[in-house]
Amino acid sequence: MTTDRDLLLRALEGALTDDEAAALEQRLASEPDLRAEFSSLKAMTNVLTQSRATAFSPGFADRVMAKVEAPPQARIYTLQPAVRWAIAASFVLAIAVGALLWNPTPAPVLLAEAGTDVVTWTAADGSTVLLHPSAKLYEVAQDSENAQYQLEGEGFFAITHNPSRTVSVEAGEAIITVLGTRFGVRTDEAGTAVYLEEGRVSLQSQPTNEQVILSPGEEAQVSAGGTLTPPEAAEATPFTNWLQVSFTSEPIQAAFTLIAQRFGLTLTADPEILTETLSGSFPLADTEQTLADLALVAGGRFEQTGPDSYQFIRE
Repeated sequence: MTTDRDLLLRALEGALTDDEAAALEQRLASEPDLRAEFSSLKAMTNVLTQSRATAFSPGFADRVMAKVEAPPQARIYTLQPAVRWAIAASFVLAIAVGALLWNPTPAPVLLAEAGTDVVTWTAADGSTVLLHPSAKLYEVAQDSENAQYQLEGEGFFAITHNPSRTVSVEAGEAIITVLGTRFGVRTDEAGTAVYLEEGRVSLQSQPTNEQVILSPGEEAQVSAGGTLTPPEAAEATPFTNWLQVSFTSEPIQAAFTLIAQRFGLTLTADPEILTETLSGSFPLADTEQTLADLALVAGGRFEQTGPDSYQFIRE
């Protein structure tokens, strides 16, 4: 079979001698299988050699099918129905693959990335996204009617109300769709959880396409496997506690440990200070502002002693 195919390919290239061409002519007249293979190879070769010039130009599909259905000419043999349909299917597949290659899905664009600090990203319409340390926000698509984002990690969204525009956030196996609202999203290895503070959102599982509508004060989840849980009343604290810190008669040591872990710092103080208690609250911002707020609550100041190390000094 390989030898016959090589012979047929050489014939298509016009590389046969007169004797070889005459012998092949006789075989094609008496061997239907060889004739079908030759016709198939010839049709496919014509498409490949012309694809750069004609692919996706007006009337491309019509020209291809016209060639497949063309009446026999000298040394061209009518294709068997099964072969004709196989070639037609190949053309359809080639067109589909070509369309994907010519219109690839754009890669998401990184909008903001939080390192060790909480980062705020603001959209042109005033919508804001607070990103938990290590979280990333991407833009998937953007136009006058739709905005689509992708979140890795944890974030809190405040979307400006606009009835003519839909905003969606892809997080793990979940898609959250909103018009104007405030909600928190937490994504980890277990799945995606969404808490709605105000407004209205829909939560959809990508694998199953199931969807639920959340009301303010409710939480719903999509597991890593795509299972969607029904909305239920929930506390906001698990979704917003990273936006601020509060202490009520807490040991200073505990407060320092929390902030140090949140920002990847080393905070030290005299042992007698660490056993004292403090009370107060402040929003989490960048490292500098957070340390300034903590020092104010604790009644002192921080002096930097290394790249990520600070010593608390009582004033």
